Amino acid sequence: MDRFDRQVRIWGPDAQARLQGSSVLVVGSSGLAAEVVRQLLLCGIGRVDWAGSPGAEAGAHFFAGPDDDPLEALRELSPDSTLALVTEAALQLLDLGPYDAILLDHVPLDRAAVRALEASPAPVVLATTASMHGLLRLCGPDIVTFEPPASTTSPARMHLRLDDRPPAALRLWAARLARGWPQLTASERAALPFPLVLAVAILQASGTPQGAADVDAWPEPGQGLDRRALRSALRGLFPSGEGSPPRCLAEAEAALSFHALGRQTRREVQAFEALLARQPPGAEAGPAADVWLFARAVAACLAAAPSTMPLGFAPFEDMDSSAEHFRALEDIYRRQSAADTEQLLGHVARLPVPGPEHAVSAIRAGAASLARDFQQLAFRRVFLSQAGALSDDFPLLGSSPDAVMAALDAGLPGPAAVGRSPAIQEAARAGASDPRLRALLLWYAAGLACLAGGETRLDGMSIFRQDRRLAAALRLVTNVELREVLTQEDLLGLRAALAADIRWLANSGGAEIHVTAAMTAGLAVQELIKILGRKGVPATGTVFLNSRHPSILATPATEH
Repeated sequence: MDRFDRQVRIWGPDAQARLQGSSVLVVGSSGLAAEVVRQLLLCGIGRVDWAGSPGAEAGAHFFAGPDDDPLEALRELSPDSTLALVTEAALQLLDLGPYDAILLDHVPLDRAAVRALEASPAPVVLATTASMHGLLRLCGPDIVTFEPPASTTSPARMHLRLDDRPPAALRLWAARLARGWPQLTASERAALPFPLVLAVAILQASGTPQGAADVDAWPEPGQGLDRRALRSALRGLFPSGEGSPPRCLAEAEAALSFHALGRQTRREVQAFEALLARQPPGAEAGPAADVWLFARAVAACLAAAPSTMPLGFAPFEDMDSSAEHFRALEDIYRRQSAADTEQLLGHVARLPVPGPEHAVSAIRAGAASLARDFQQLAFRRVFLSQAGALSDDFPLLGSSPDAVMAALDAGLPGPAAVGRSPAIQEAARAGASDPRLRALLLWYAAGLACLAGGETRLDGMSIFRQDRRLAAALRLVTNVELREVLTQEDLLGLRAALAADIRWLANSGGAEIHVTAAMTAGLAVQELIKILGRKGVPATGTVFLNSRHPSILATPATEH
């Protein structure tokens, strides 16, 4: 059978022929760029020029083993396609061609890049990932002269970073809107999308001259905006006399907190390390205490860092945590978390957990409860306020065994469902105060396995390719027939491995980032196929995704 048979049936022989006659330039060296190259070759694109370095990050997580040559592994995927590695600077490559499409991966849009994009006749796809979020921007040749319909005030959604110059279209609209802000009515201001509102506040807080050209009206990267001045300028756009603060103001304030999220990682990891080193109050040393600490370690993995578990925003240390603000956050995150939870519960139903049926049922019930907690807390996550103190908003991570037992008594499955398990009976004989402590350990491990898509795989891709210790720990703790699971040696080894994995996940971005890169790459290739297959004008807009599950896509691109 022709290996392109499925594609031909989806978009027809003419479109497939156009794909095989197309050439694409991919600029970037990350795993996202590598995955885009891989998927383009699998689709049969005639020529792919890759301006990047297929090093360890590019090959380790997607298509090549640590000892394989990533470039040769890619060429073997599609012998009929041409893959060329080019080394010229990215901005110079934009003058080469002709290319039918260009993909830029994590390439900052400075002034020179904007002008090069303006001159490029080929459609441009900008792709980037940050933690568990992916961004895809589709740019036609009119990236700077883009005008929305006259009936609208601004583009529907646009990307914004506080530490880099945003796309030229956003700079244009922010500058024009800042000049005309006094003429807008309160309802018109409230209807604006929050990235545009935040952009106007940045212009005002930075003191950008009013006479500056629209495309240049932006503070230089690294200028270091004062966050308090920025927040003051933001609130100054919506005088209190105009009524209650609009949703776009709350969303913009939340975006300020979200931008600082990555800088919280080190403090959180140190707090979790302190947590792992602390013995539970009133517990004697021995297997029971180790079971408790191991359960806490697995729980820590579930919430170790923003790049690992996207439960929401960073701490609201300098934000107005008013009821209006939280209602806006609830609305934002409920839309994402509802579909997330359905996907997670679907994974629970397919979880390959060995053992007696009653133990399997208990694990599934516990993982389902964990999923519901994620749904409820996705919009109001509050991380550790100090070392060793866990958030009251997550009762399953209570600060003492009594708190955990109280949470279990409040509604989680009781001991009757799991009390006959030999492993639980052994834990009870070893001194555990309640057999449900063992169930808690299993539930957290099962929940982590679910979040990984069933032990170690998500959508057919291994996400623990480099470090298999956490996967081994999962297999061990979810197998209730292994009597050795509660021995002192095993628990100490697993606890040390999990503590190391917490540091690895937080420092490298961990599995979630690799999953995000693969998903963002798939979305980018999907849009490239649309462009190349129909040889038409691409959509212009922005697509956001949340990588917790492959089906979660937020704002779609808009046709212009």
